[in-house]
Amino acid sequence: MKFFYYVLFGISIYILGMISYKENHLPRKIIHEIMSSITSKKQFIVSELNQKTTLKEPLRPKIRVLPYAQGTPLFSDRNYEDTVGSKSFNSSYVIQIPRHFDGNITLLANERIIIYRLVSSENNNQVFSDWNQTETPVLVDGTSAKHSSVISKTFEPGDIILYSGGPICSSPILVKRTEVTKSAPPFSIK
Repeated sequence: MKFFYYVLFGISIYILGMISYKENHLPRKIIHEIMSSITSKKQFIVSELNQKTTLKEPLRPKIRVLPYAQGTPLFSDRNYEDTVGSKSFNSSYVIQIPRHFDGNITLLANERIIIYRLVSSENNNQVFSDWNQTETPVLVDGTSAKHSSVISKTFEPGDIILYSGGPICSSPILVKRTEVTKSAPPFSIK
């Protein structure tokens, strides 16, 4: 009978962990900072002992590029999508980044492109002050923030550095050609 209670307790803890992860109940930023400070101390000790470090660059976040269609997830680690499904994003590409990614993404544009960002009023959007507000209706209903407005900016060919957004969550990225053609994406991720 004790074994049954241990198994039941273990399953309960597992399910509670899944729910708290999905609903984002844990203070992720604080946990991440604590874990990274502990990890960096351990890495420093290991590299001090062994001069040959195998991890010369930090791990890159999971980033994917997909053609946009209604129902396409906008993040690489969550299934959040635009429930409005605006047709103005047809023939664009979604750059899927992790929902809580905090950093920059560098694109190399091969031609003139328009970049759309779905922003949330819960985030600090000052970095997008020189972008244009659009009238495109969107709703990405996340647990920690809702993205309900769209901003855009036209970029010429070359390197483009994009801030992920935040501090609550990253802002989804959509890229569209200024001229409609059927070929590969007009950009690459560096």
